[in-house]
Amino acid sequence: MSEEQLYHVDRSDRVLGRVSRREAHVRGLLHRAGCVVICHHDGRPFMARRSMDKAFFPGHWDFPCSFHVAWGESYDEAAKRELREETGIEASPEPVGGVLVDETPDHLLVHVYKLVHVGPIRLDPKEAASGSFVTPAVLEDRLLHEATTSWFAPAWRLLRRDARQ
Repeated sequence: MSEEQLYHVDRSDRVLGRVSRREAHVRGLLHRAGCVVICHHDGRPFMARRSMDKAFFPGHWDFPCSFHVAWGESYDEAAKRELREETGIEASPEPVGGVLVDETPDHLLVHVYKLVHVGPIRLDPKEAASGSFVTPAVLEDRLLHEATTSWFAPAWRLLRRDARQ
């Protein structure tokens, strides 16, 4: 099986070419990614603890659906695909906006999505070890005192800012 191909982009999201996932990480090349924040109808976000088998940020807190955008697909297509693969949810999440994460080990343009969902969430054990809906206060406390992925805090801040508008 060939290695996953990604979009190598500049800070304005202009495509510079195609790059393998491995090369993007080894060379620190900016590439497209995304995450879906799943919220209960009462506003509680779902937090997932990443699998210890993950290459980056094992055991860190994250949203239950974080992904790279594969070459040939749009951000929206990637969000729907990954949501189905990582949580078992068939839905079209709502785009919220984008954040730049440009620090080692990640160099990402992350599109953030939101989905209000009250049904079952079936976490892929290769991706997440556990997860649950938490209050925003619990999430904020974990941000301060526990390990999270590099995109978690900027994505959460964007979502909070969007909710206040």
